[in-house]
Amino acid sequence: MKKKIPFLLAAGIVPLAAAAGEQSFSDHLYLNGDIGASFIQPTRIRNADTMDFNTGLRADVGVGYQATPWLAGELATGIIWNSVDTIGNVPISSFGSGLDLYQIPVMGNIVLTAPFWKSFKPYIGAGVGGVAATVDFERPLGSVRDTDFTFSYQAFAGLNYELSQHLELGLGYRFLQTGEHNWVENGVTLDTESTATHSVTASFTWRF
Repeated sequence: MKKKIPFLLAAGIVPLAAAAGEQSFSDHLYLNGDIGASFIQPTRIRNADTMDFNTGLRADVGVGYQATPWLAGELATGIIWNSVDTIGNVPISSFGSGLDLYQIPVMGNIVLTAPFWKSFKPYIGAGVGGVAATVDFERPLGSVRDTDFTFSYQAFAGLNYELSQHLELGLGYRFLQTGEHNWVENGVTLDTESTATHSVTASFTWRF
């Protein structure tokens, strides 16, 4: 019977240790999301005029792992929509045209967080990845509906407020830079320089 005791103890400790490890991992996980306004800087069509965009919309969702109290890693995606206002300072509607740009970023982020101050938590971060950019360009001489994928990077900062052990609300700013774009359909080509998008968003974070 005595020989069985160490075996029984080991058999009980191993599952408990595994469960504790799983619990510890999940305790570091979090989900976040944000929504707000997006602003694209004027973007030049290659060998042509510059496009000016209307204010648009950005929404993101991500999953993160809080490795330490000040360092986290994230995988995030979302969608950004903006429409063109003018081309060469002339309203695009005067050409009988319309152009919508949809950007879907897929990013890996690193987030640095300062210690809490009266439930407030400032953070900064950066990420790299790619953007699938879809253009819907309606024009009398032929439309262009195409998607390209370019390398991209982003930087962001914000301030969260802890409502509870699990829930944080916040405000943030994001800057997203893509590579040059090339969209083609039925022999019609639209080439542009890189796009730079600024966003101001409201966010939530749920910690497990």
